[in-house]
Amino acid sequence: FRDFARSRWRPHFANYLPKHVNSQPSTLEELLVAFDGAVTSGYNILYYSSCNSGAVSNWVGVGAACGVNDTGSGLNCEGIPWKYTPYVGTEKETCNSSGTAFGQFGADASRAPWRIAMDHVLYRNESRLVTMYDRDGKVDESITFGSQEYLNRIVGQYVRHSKCNGGKAGDCLTPDSNPPYSPWKLATAWDSHRRDPVPDLTCDG
Repeated sequence: FRDFARSRWRPHFANYLPKHVNSQPSTLEELLVAFDGAVTSGYNILYYSSCNSGAVSNWVGVGAACGVNDTGSGLNCEGIPWKYTPYVGTEKETCNSSGTAFGQFGADASRAPWRIAMDHVLYRNESRLVTMYDRDGKVDESITFGSQEYLNRIVGQYVRHSKCNGGKAGDCLTPDSNPPYSPWKLATAWDSHRRDPVPDLTCDG
């Protein structure tokens, strides 16, 4: 949407721009910066809320709320959203909705790899070279993370814990499965319900 706004912008679109905290109008340039900031924040939050397998929770916490008396001129308030991720705030509060639990990998969480994969396809260079920050909001050059790194975690989980070789044609989806061509051999890499569950599907924040 950032690129669409930049290339297709019309003056009357300004009527739909969000206002500053102090109710002053904002600009297209500020909107574009906000979109870039959302990408950076998104990957930092993903880094602090995902396991070595790439598994994430259905719901994770962030927090950078505006104070009651905050009347700054920006579109947001100062803060580090991922400071306590995957929890919310210093009290390590949790959150959830849509019938799925906090700290659980399920239907909501399973969308993450697909969305990161699309980002990698459409914006390969940008999504690979993300500025990473520590818990205090300082640039941490020791952290290498982005779409490529995250997707490599997913691939690694399949390589280490699947019952077949996904890179070999016909090795995973076979006609003698029950039902035929069932992906169960791949699914074992993400099976948390076994007596001996695979590792890295849950992790400490």
